[in-house]
Amino acid sequence: MLQPSTSWHLQLPSEYSAHKFEIIDSTNTHLKSLAGDGAQHLTLAVSKIQTAGRARGDRTWESEEGNVYWSVLLRPDPSSPSLSTLPFVAALATHDTVSSFLTSEKNVQIKWPNDILVEGKKISGCLLESNITTHSAGDSWIVVGIGINVQSFPSGSLNYQATSLVKENSKLARRDSVIEKLSDRFLVRFQQWLSGGSSDIVADVEKRISFLGEEVEVSPGTDRSVRIRGRFAALSPDGQMMLEIGDETRLIGAGDVFGI
Repeated sequence: MLQPSTSWHLQLPSEYSAHKFEIIDSTNTHLKSLAGDGAQHLTLAVSKIQTAGRARGDRTWESEEGNVYWSVLLRPDPSSPSLSTLPFVAALATHDTVSSFLTSEKNVQIKWPNDILVEGKKISGCLLESNITTHSAGDSWIVVGIGINVQSFPSGSLNYQATSLVKENSKLARRDSVIEKLSDRFLVRFQQWLSGGSSDIVADVEKRISFLGEEVEVSPGTDRSVRIRGRFAALSPDGQMMLEIGDETRLIGAGDVFGI
């Protein structure tokens, strides 16, 4: 049986029920298992190392010690705003967190839908997994997993440049302090989403998003070799990318964006 760690010294908001580990396959996978056993809303999982971290499209996420591996279980209410904008809650919370550890001169942006870039290099990613049922609100769940590069970042054959808080000269960044800030900011942004609705969240993302108004290439699925070119015109009210291709506008709900 997976044993929790007693070596963590995190100061987390009381709203969370936290599970803390030294090493785990994946914090998302752990919470998905707990969700099936009836775990409560805002159950949190963190680990110092992941052995099977994942990114979108079943890609791997390198999970060395010193970085943030953080997941939270949510139980959506039928009266909640559009779930299609929930990834933006994660994006804004992570943007808030990363920005707080860097000087104002650093350009921190959201790469649609929820990656975080610092000076154009990826510092954070997010993976949402869900089981939304129509039987009962209590049966539905969403797991939001966030990884932030604090001490190190992946290198080698990547489709993007990467960076870390330490690489960007943050003298204050420590894994535990970043986890504490992220946990706090997620609650703030989640409450904003619940009380203000999707429009507030989408508007805040649009102020921080990269490539807006520019020509981009988009892979609308998980195959990055399939790309569509157009102008990133705006975000729709439900958070989709509005891509202008000639005289037409195409709505894209998920995918990878590449600058030209």
